Amino acid sequence: MKKKAAPKLPKAPVMSRSAAALRIRTINDNHVQRHKAHNDRLSLAKSVAEKTARTNHEIEYNQLLGHSLHGRLGPMAADKLTALKTYLGK
Repeated sequence: MKKKAAPKLPKAPVMSRSAAALRIRTINDNHVQRHKAHNDRLSLAKSVAEKTARTNHEIEYNQLLGHSLHGRLGPMAADKLTALKTYLGK
């Protein structure tokens, strides 16, 4: 039994060099824009996370400071208060 030959695929239309260069440039520009937008989203998410962490540290610092004014602060909490003080720059 003989093998059948694979069917011939239709040839793609020929594209000029300038049209191909324009097409490649358009694709590359789209990739650059997509990467820039992605990096912008990542930097925004990072800045939001940093702001949230700083806010949480400030809340904890204020709570520990309030407790220290009433004299109800243990040794571990006092260490945490000094660490937060140096972290927040207060």
